[in-house]
Amino acid sequence: MDEKYLQMAIRIRRSYLNLSNDMNLYKKEAKIISDELNRIVKEIDQISVKNENNKQDNKTNNFEVDCLKKLLKSLDEIAEEGDRLEKLVKPISDKVEMLAKEESELYRMITENYPNMTTDEIVKCVRDRLIMEGLF
Repeated sequence: MDEKYLQMAIRIRRSYLNLSNDMNLYKKEAKIISDELNRIVKEIDQISVKNENNKQDNKTNNFEVDCLKKLLKSLDEIAEEGDRLEKLVKPISDKVEMLAKEESELYRMITENYPNMTTDEIVKCVRDRLIMEGLF
């Protein structure tokens, strides 16, 4: 198989490995965001319980307004955390999509230039080279 195709496969594999390393960092950040969302949900549950208790005690007017304000504040916080999570995930998703397209294009080019090679032969050739490069 032509060296240029093997070099393309090596570059794609390196990009994938770098992305995998980045995903560990993203995972830690996503955990922080998830913990924050859980805290907000617990806060909303507490507000709901307090509201129910005050309804039973017939203390509703001012407390309900206060509960509504707290709920709206919590919902704003949830929206902000959701935005943070989306900003975190989008670059990963974009990179994965780009690598998938590059891999598909590489496979297409190889099969076009080596029509007699089977998929298994192509995979073996590329895998052997990646192993030789220490990337598999």
